[in-house]
Amino acid sequence: MARESTQEALIRERVMAILRVERGDLAVPVAVALHAGGIACLEVALTTPGALEAMDELNRRLPDLHLGAGTVCTTAEVEASARAGARFIVTPVTLPELVDAAHAHDMAVAMGAFSPTEIHTADRAGADLIKLFPAASVGPDYLRAVRAPFPRLRLVPTGGVGLHNASDWLAAGAVALGVGGALTDASAITDGRYDELTDRARRLLARIAPFRAGGGGGSGGGESDPPSSPHP
Repeated sequence: MARESTQEALIRERVMAILRVERGDLAVPVAVALHAGGIACLEVALTTPGALEAMDELNRRLPDLHLGAGTVCTTAEVEASARAGARFIVTPVTLPELVDAAHAHDMAVAMGAFSPTEIHTADRAGADLIKLFPAASVGPDYLRAVRAPFPRLRLVPTGGVGLHNASDWLAAGAVALGVGGALTDASAITDGRYDELTDRARRLLARIAPFRAGGGGGSGGGESDPPSSPHP
């Protein structure tokens, strides 16, 4: 099933890039730059102008990219995302009807939740992954505490995740990371410095390489650049 293979890819890759730009014509080149840096799973936020058209073009240009739609809040948006070729949807809210709509199109769902009650609700609704949002408000210790009563849940912290704390989140038990601003620097995009976005992607993947290799990794490091060949 496409839904299951997509879910496996999101967990295997450990990073789900979030693409949200103010101009629709920038979405494709930004996605291409991140893909060149090793990003294999990417969501295009529906708040991006021309998001659905950009997704359609990316499916043609980068057929190996696991492409999803982000900021999905209605069943109508689920339907539109399916027509645009999304393999998964990401929503910031806990609305069970979105799961049914997405699963009907064989799309995986990363459902937004924050409190233990919302997390439990998302799980009961059948969400494939649970997007812990906004993660920056709590930090890795919160995720670790939540996993105590919910050890099997697949949590994906999103919001404030970057090079400086990516390993900390994974060490706390996150199965993947939703990363936006740390990859899509606004000034680099405005100036057309797409090579910087590619470099950011490479640096992030280098930092979390021990976790992507299937090992448990260790505690996260500090702000410095990762070594060229990290080891568990």
